[in-house]
Amino acid sequence: MGSPKLAIEPDSASDARLVLVTQFIPAGARILEVDAASLTRHLPFGCMYRSAKREVVTAEIAAKYDLIVTLAPLNTQTGAETFLSELAKAERPLLISYRNDNRLGFHDLERLIGRNGFRVEA
Repeated sequence: MGSPKLAIEPDSASDARLVLVTQFIPAGARILEVDAASLTRHLPFGCMYRSAKREVVTAEIAAKYDLIVTLAPLNTQTGAETFLSELAKAERPLLISYRNDNRLGFHDLERLIGRNGFRVEA
């Protein structure tokens, strides 16, 4: 069997995705990442960063940040509508991730986002 091997190289697909995401984040922005703590190594210069669990993020908390990031796909989460409704009250941009896994189609997700006061931009 041999000895166990430890992963010492970062996952290049994950890193590439994070680098892509941070292209949408301006330097010096105040960032709140929901349900993850993966952006810290990739943020532009001068960004202030905090991560938090989705359950504790309220409109009041979200309003303190310039951009809310959630890379845990909304289409795989329960309570996505409630979460989006709460964030919409903060009137802050939201950067999300989408994975096509047949749970919620892209157009359904787009309608969900629209119903809660956000719009899809690319």
